Amino acid sequence: MAHQSCDELRERFHLTPKSQAALDAGSVGPWERGGISPFQMKAGRELAAAQGRPYEAHGASLAD
Repeated sequence: MAHQSCDELRERFHLTPKSQAALDAGSVGPWERGGISPFQMKAGRELAAAQGRPYEAHGASLAD
């Protein structure tokens, strides 16, 4: 699937943009501050450690 564009994949998997109501309520994307939960961050760090590699959040960060 790597050769397909994001738009093609969004259509294929029926991924719709966030609603205006969600945006107005402060919903952020995965690469914005607060876009990853503490649980997700911990799970990623644990998996990386188990695989013997450094953890890379690719720009995602917890909320302040």
